[in-house]
Amino acid sequence: MVKLKRGKGGGWKENFWVGIIVIIITGLLVFLLSQAYTEQKENERIKSQIESSLLTADSRLDSGQYEDAINLYEALLNKISSKEFPYEYAWAQNNVGVAYCNLALIKDKEKHLKNAIQAYDEALKISTVERYPVNYATTQNNLGNAYRNLAEVRDKEANLKSAIEAYEQALKISTVERYPVDYAMTQNNLGTAYSTLAEVRDKEANLKSAIEAYDEALKIYTEEEYPILNQIVKSNLELALSQNQQ
Repeated sequence: MVKLKRGKGGGWKENFWVGIIVIIITGLLVFLLSQAYTEQKENERIKSQIESSLLTADSRLDSGQYEDAINLYEALLNKISSKEFPYEYAWAQNNVGVAYCNLALIKDKEKHLKNAIQAYDEALKISTVERYPVNYATTQNNLGNAYRNLAEVRDKEANLKSAIEAYEQALKISTVERYPVDYAMTQNNLGTAYSTLAEVRDKEANLKSAIEAYDEALKIYTEEEYPILNQIVKSNLELALSQNQQ
């Protein structure tokens, strides 16, 4: 038979302190998990409020209340961080640009287009090719439109070149295979920029580029599927062809 021997060192004291340590660690873990859960819920609540504010501003934008929309977007942008809420921040900046572009059609064209360009540039700091590729393409196309419209007011050649660069950036994402409708829209815009640039310099080369862009757009904007857009692009193409013959 094996005789049991009493252990050395007073085992009950050791067990007591082990128990205390376990209780402390368990309490700390519960506290940390509770804090994390509370923070998650708070972030969800804040994000929900941000999205609600964005939708309200979007509604004003869609209804043509451009100045009200800008005020709502900018009030939100002053409250949120681009690091904590990057998607929402870029969304608001892009739509500020859209609102300013629309407002430029009504008054203070140069001033509002410059504001639009600034807003799009801010959005593109967040909406990169790697992070939000689709939003990147959308904002680049919008930026191209703003530069193209600004070219009607000042620095025609420089602004048209900036417009072309923006459209070409958009087309890196909006390919014919992945986003055919966006591809066609941007190609049409690109064609218009080249066609207008032909009025300033390198007429033959720029008109050739315009015609190629319109032809690309018409591969998607067929008469059967997009009759109205098809006619718009065809008109642009016919104008470029006639200018090329002059």
